[in-house]
Amino acid sequence: MNAKSVILAAFFLISSQLIIAATNSAEIPHKATWQDFNIIKLSVEDNQNSWRANWLITIDKEKNTISIEKNDYFHNQNLKGTLIVLAGKTMLSKGLVLGRGYEIDALDTPIIMMQLLFDILNKTLPSGPASITRSQKIKHSEISTPIHISTKSASAHFNAPWAVNGLFSRSAIDTIKYEFSFATSVYEGINYTLKMNGELHQKATQTLDDTMGLDGWQIYQLGPMNTQQGERTSFDYGAQLFDSKASTLGELRNELSR
Repeated sequence: MNAKSVILAAFFLISSQLIIAATNSAEIPHKATWQDFNIIKLSVEDNQNSWRANWLITIDKEKNTISIEKNDYFHNQNLKGTLIVLAGKTMLSKGLVLGRGYEIDALDTPIIMMQLLFDILNKTLPSGPASITRSQKIKHSEISTPIHISTKSASAHFNAPWAVNGLFSRSAIDTIKYEFSFATSVYEGINYTLKMNGELHQKATQTLDDTMGLDGWQIYQLGPMNTQQGERTSFDYGAQLFDSKASTLGELRNELSR
């Protein structure tokens, strides 16, 4: 197991109080799925007190764009800034110091944790968001089926048995708040507890302004990469600096579409 897999397998959880509000179930869209939420507030912290993070993830399906506002702490180092991903192929970074060769890690961790959140919700509350009409406690355990999540460049595996214990509430028709612990075991059978809390919103698409200037932004191309070390060639999926002539986000979109 590489260092990235170990780190990703060991991250997560924070706790907060939720606003409890009842909502008329007739007003809740019954066909909605958890993946329909396009604004995700997610705080995570592990039970080792070694890592915590706060993310605001906004998904624009129409423009095939994801933006992530990050505020991470790992071994007393703060990583705070913004990422934007265009069509899954180009990453923009601002305010973040990204280690060479590890640039894509800043993206992998929140994406994997968001996928873990949705996986837990689908398994714990399979009826979807419509099942949350007011404040309710959730206890769920899985004896035999692990959770495995992967991106093109990283993966995380959570062994069974695992259990979820927490509180979910609907504070508005388009908003669900959550606070729960996810108890599992990771590499070499080490027991691990992750705490997650935040909010899920289903809002009208929030398109990034194409007039946004690119001053201060680093631009990376995402894709397969190979590294030559002597006679050995290693292959990976990563991020590589991209020299763009664009001065605005709209110009960059146009440049990438050619």
